[in-house]
Amino acid sequence: MNFFMVGSFFMLFMLNAGWTSNYVIKLVGFLFFAVGTAEAEERTDAFAHLKKPAYTSSAMCALAVICQLLLKLLSPAAMAANVISILLSAATVYMSLNLMRMFLVALDSHRELVEDVSNIVRLQGSFNKLALMTFIYFGGDLLNRLIPIEFVTTLAGVIAAIAKILVYIFLLIMLYNLNKLRTDYEKRRERENK
Repeated sequence: MNFFMVGSFFMLFMLNAGWTSNYVIKLVGFLFFAVGTAEAEERTDAFAHLKKPAYTSSAMCALAVICQLLLKLLSPAAMAANVISILLSAATVYMSLNLMRMFLVALDSHRELVEDVSNIVRLQGSFNKLALMTFIYFGGDLLNRLIPIEFVTTLAGVIAAIAKILVYIFLLIMLYNLNKLRTDYEKRRERENK
């Protein structure tokens, strides 16, 4: 469960869509998540179906890193670079949110893995808020990059900035809830091993 926690942090962490480091951080998160599926296989098959999506997301994110590096080297027109960055960011955001959603569905269908089921419910609630703020941030960033009208870019920039701060706050809340779930999971595991 430790690898799931670290992987979740990195794959859900948001930086500027035009920064290569955004994709490198997400790639690290996907790799940690993939290792988490292998670690969990020792105890349960509840997360086995996440292995393929985790490795696929890792490969796609590695491709995004390469594309972003090519953008830096080739220096295309600003609008083309914005469109490509938005497409790469949309793909990686979708993959990270979908992988986390699949993880939560697997947890919810295998509630016997934890002592306190309310930890799963709290984690789902904090993830839903994080996902909503991520969509709002992404929408604001999209408008800010694509519509060259000053009023729209200013408003979209403000919305994106506020949403990004809230993304970080909800990410920390989600990690707090995931850590509570992780300690509960480990307690249950220790008790079963005795």
